[in-house]
Amino acid sequence: MSRRTPPPDPATSRSRLAAVRNAATAVAVVVGGGAVLSFDAAADSGPLELRPAASSVIAPVPAPAVAPTTDPAGVAFVGHSDPGAMVAARNEAVDEAMAQLAAAREAERAAAEREAAARAAERAAVWDRLADCESGAWDRDRQPVPGTATWDYGLRPSEDGFFEGGLQFHPVTWDEFRDPDMPDHAGRASRAQQIAIAERVLEAQGWEAWPVCSRKLGYR
Repeated sequence: MSRRTPPPDPATSRSRLAAVRNAATAVAVVVGGGAVLSFDAAADSGPLELRPAASSVIAPVPAPAVAPTTDPAGVAFVGHSDPGAMVAARNEAVDEAMAQLAAAREAERAAAEREAAARAAERAAVWDRLADCESGAWDRDRQPVPGTATWDYGLRPSEDGFFEGGLQFHPVTWDEFRDPDMPDHAGRASRAQQIAIAERVLEAQGWEAWPVCSRKLGYR
């Protein structure tokens, strides 16, 4: 007959288990994944098992704060960590943008002025042609000679005093449309003043106020 091994004494097993617990329980190791494991006794008998500890997660270390690379206005601050430098860079960018905007507006204003001046010159040329016809010389073909208008027409005794100025205003018409501070005789008014009054007369009476020359020049 084979000899039977007597079963272990329960008291002895408990003592041995208590000693193992005192020596091995709560021994923690850190493994590659960052989890904390502890040795603990699995049961009253048998080998020890490796189990995760109750608090097996290590809190992650927060990343250092990174200074923003742009501000709400979209200005880049790459490489700046000093708030003062960031503000200075932003102000510089804003100043540059404002300078560009001012330059664009100035260019737009200058272009508008040039366009207005070109229109005014074109319009003045229309009146110069009419004045050449009304108070200037005509050639043999009975065409007005450019540049011969007499803007002070009517002031000399040899001239017909019934019509006045380069555009031959009737005295009643001139008094009706002129400004109070303008001369009472069209021939004493400047070329620009006579053209300004002629524009008013044109708006009120049309080109028929100069019936012969407006037709000759094709203005109507």
